[in-house]
Amino acid sequence: MTLTIKIAKSDSGDTYTFLSFGKIIFEKTVDPSISFSIPANTWSPDDKYVFLKETSATESKFFVLSVAKNSSEQDEQTANITELFLVKYPDLTIENVTGWAGINLIVVNSNKSEGVRGPSFWFDAPSHSLIQLSTRF
Repeated sequence: MTLTIKIAKSDSGDTYTFLSFGKIIFEKTVDPSISFSIPANTWSPDDKYVFLKETSATESKFFVLSVAKNSSEQDEQTANITELFLVKYPDLTIENVTGWAGINLIVVNSNKSEGVRGPSFWFDAPSHSLIQLSTRF
């Protein structure tokens, strides 16, 4: 599978457009101090989802997106992993999202507020839920 990033710069910000085989799957305009990247292992094993990383000077955010053909289904399947994580686990921070652990499951590694390694989680893409794991990845 191929995922392409196009960046259009303007006075109002930079517009990042992500395309798969010519179809727009995600588009967002951000301040020029923010950038998006395509992490390694971005495609789910069944090629139904991708995840992206947004980086600023102070934080990173991770998104999972459906590449569904139906645009209304796509909107329902776009999730900000970082926001959902912080709501559920306010005492932890995301260290990194490493990629897919299996169909629908993304590995999320956390840190505790003191900077000590926290637990790992699976983020389930279809349900937008987090599952704490007994093993740290």
